[in-house]
Amino acid sequence: GVAVHITEDERDEQVHTPVVIGPNHDIDPNDVLPTFDNLLMEAMAGFLRRVDGRQILIPLSGGADSRLLLALLHRLGANNVMTFTYGKANAREPGISRDVAHALGYPWRFVELDAKRMYSQWHRPRTSQFLRDTWTGVALPHIQDWYALTVLANDPDIAPDAVVTPGHTIVGKAHADWSIDPRIPIDTRAMTKILADHHLALQGQSEYGMNVAYARDRITSFLRRWWPNEDPELRRAIQVGYNLEERQAKYISNSVRAYESFGFDWALPMYERPLWTYWLGVPLEFRDSARTRYVHYAHTIHARAAGADVDYITGPANVLPQGPMNIVRTTLEKLHLKQRVDATYRALVELHHPMGYEALVGDLSRAALAARLFGGTSIIGVYCDLFLANRWAPGDGIVPVP
Repeated sequence: GVAVHITEDERDEQVHTPVVIGPNHDIDPNDVLPTFDNLLMEAMAGFLRRVDGRQILIPLSGGADSRLLLALLHRLGANNVMTFTYGKANAREPGISRDVAHALGYPWRFVELDAKRMYSQWHRPRTSQFLRDTWTGVALPHIQDWYALTVLANDPDIAPDAVVTPGHTIVGKAHADWSIDPRIPIDTRAMTKILADHHLALQGQSEYGMNVAYARDRITSFLRRWWPNEDPELRRAIQVGYNLEERQAKYISNSVRAYESFGFDWALPMYERPLWTYWLGVPLEFRDSARTRYVHYAHTIHARAAGADVDYITGPANVLPQGPMNIVRTTLEKLHLKQRVDATYRALVELHHPMGYEALVGDLSRAALAARLFGGTSIIGVYCDLFLANRWAPGDGIVPVP
C-alpha cells in the first residue's frame, strides 16, 4: 500500500523496537490530544506526498475515525478526494456520512445494500476468486466492503488507480470496563475468561475459550508475556493489546486485501509507527470502551473544518457516561444474564443486518440461519462454518481438506 513503503533502516528499527502496551507515566493527560494531533498531521502530510495527486477514496461512516481522516485531509488542502458509504436504504448512517462529506465540500457516493442483489452477486463465480484473494490463513476473509467495491469498480468517477484510505486507527476499543477497577480481584484465570468471552464466542459457547486447550493456551501465553505480575494498572492495556494482536492485526487490517482484489491501491496513514508508539502509552482514561475523549476530539476537528456540527452515528459526540452503563453490565454479569441478553439482541439485529450480511450465508435457509443465530452463534460464526466447509460461495474449495 502507498502508506507502508519503508526503507530497510526503518524496517530494522520497527522490528527491533519493542512495543510497550502499558501507560507511560511521563505523559501529561493535558498533552495527549495536542500531541496526537501533531503526530496525525505529520503522518497525513507524508501520506499526501506519497499519493502525489492520485485520487483518494475514503470509505466514510457516521463514526469518528473516517470523519477525522477526512477533516485532516481538508485541513491539508487535499482536493482529489472521493468518499463513499454503503448501507441499507432506510439506515441512518448514510445520511450522516453524506453530511460529513458535503460539509467539507467533498463528493459522496452511496451504495445501497439490497439483499436480493447482494445474494445474486455473491453467487457468481467471481466471489470464489475474491475469497482466495482475501484469505490469509489466519482469519476469515474480510468481506464487509465486498459489494460496495463491486459497484465502485464500475463507477466512471472512481479512478482506476485510486488509493482507498479507510479510517483504520490505533485508537481501538477496550471492553469490560468494570474489570479495571483495582478493588475487583482479577487474576490470570479471570483475565483469560474475560478475553475468551470477548474474542472466542462466535459460536455462542461461553466456555469454549476456557475448555479448549489450544484457545486457552493462546491467551495464557499472551498474559505470561505482558502481564506476569497481574498488575491491576495494566488490565485495560492487556485487553487492548490482545485485541490488537488477535483481532486487529489478523482480521481488521487484512480488509485491505479486498481493495487489492478489485485492483485498487490502499493506504493506512493512521497506522504509522509514531502514532502506535505514542497512543499505546497514553493514560487509561483515554482508552475506555466508548473512546469518549477521542470521539469528542474527532467530532471537534471535523466541526471546526466544516464550520458546523454533524451528528455522530451513536448520537452526540459526548456519549452517555460509562458509570451507569457499567452498573447495568455488571448487574447482568452477576445474574448470569449478560450473554443471553447480548445473544438475543445480536440475533435480532443480524437477521436484518445493517450491512446486509444475512444475504451472504450461502444456501442456508432463513429458518436455519435464525435457528443458528438464536442459538447463540453470531453471523460471523456462521460464515466461519460455511467457509471451513467450502460451502460459503459457489465452488470455492479454498480451505484444504485433511
